[in-house]
Amino acid sequence: MSIKLNLQVLRDGKWSEQDAAILVPGDLISIKLGDIIPADARLMEGDPLKIDQSALTGESLPVTKNPGDGIFSGSTCKQGEIEAVVIATGVHTFFGKAAHLVDSTNNVGHFQKVSLAFHFVTQDTYKLAITFNFITQGTNFSNRLLI
Repeated sequence: MSIKLNLQVLRDGKWSEQDAAILVPGDLISIKLGDIIPADARLMEGDPLKIDQSALTGESLPVTKNPGDGIFSGSTCKQGEIEAVVIATGVHTFFGKAAHLVDSTNNVGHFQKVSLAFHFVTQDTYKLAITFNFITQGTNFSNRLLI
């Protein structure tokens, strides 16, 4: 399930509510309190915005964005209202490029390496414990397997 984003777009000289999926670079959009930014855009003239871009950058507090600054798809408007021109959509956005880089890497991360090593160590320890149990029980290994 995906969230359908609607926003105000200036097309043919008229503002209308449109699905964010139809945005293309060059579209003029209206950003206001509570909006999820649907595309990378550059802010036009007006008052500064407070933008929560923690999903992209990990910053815990909203940042101030002034006219001329870029805003990124996936961030949220926390304060203000302004118009912006779309500069990138979909996989061409900052978020889309980052997601592609993460998806395309073949490198194994540190946590994955540690987890895999732990898995093998626990398997080996388990095998040693079973073998030790057979030896200390004094039972013939082949007879033990038949039980």
